Amino acid sequence: MPVGGPAHSEGQVDCWNTTDLIPNPAIWVNSCPWVNQGLTDAGFTAGNGWTFRYADAAGRDFELASKLDITNYYAWTVDEPTVTGRHGDEYPGRFHEEDVGGAIFTAEYNPIGADPVNIHWVQAYRQRLGAGQPYTVHLDDPRAGDGVPWYDSGGAAGNDWFLDTPADPCRVECDYNTDVQFQLFVAVDNIVEGNHVVDLYEGLWWGYTYNCIPEPASILLMGLALGAVRRR
Repeated sequence: MPVGGPAHSEGQVDCWNTTDLIPNPAIWVNSCPWVNQGLTDAGFTAGNGWTFRYADAAGRDFELASKLDITNYYAWTVDEPTVTGRHGDEYPGRFHEEDVGGAIFTAEYNPIGADPVNIHWVQAYRQRLGAGQPYTVHLDDPRAGDGVPWYDSGGAAGNDWFLDTPADPCRVECDYNTDVQFQLFVAVDNIVEGNHVVDLYEGLWWGYTYNCIPEPASILLMGLALGAVRRR
């Protein structure tokens, strides 16, 4: 698994933007309370015909012989790059010369042995948008309301690939920071007597923090100005 790229910092207008990958490298996980909460909050419960089982639960033997291959994991600011998916589709950057930062994360799934071939992706995230704001948890369901919890239903993902490009604009000029964490799982949907019994295989924990502060030169000038006031 490649280690993600270093923190990326760049000035734009009057602000200095920095994005750090956290965790770096991404971490393997076997279960996730954010996924549990996100699924429940979105209505994917046993009462509605959905049961989710992790690979590390007692008596479970569904684990991946192959690991997910992380093909991109890096931070960016100001100008979002174009990202190319596994099969050649391009996803152009949405932000250019703006106070903004985010991360690029792509992974490939190459099953071997008894690994499942037909899969879905389940992802949840925990975020804090702004200093002092509470953390909130969400199911990453790009097409919410379609009756399934899959990221690949409406998101940039397929049977053997996954792509996500989250970003945060500087919502308070030169005074803003965020913390956004994701946990991603390979999922197999088994239909048992009309109900969904979903096996959640090993997953990955990845994410980033974004900070927007006054540009260092602006901070220096501000200090000089304050010093002049004191001298007078």
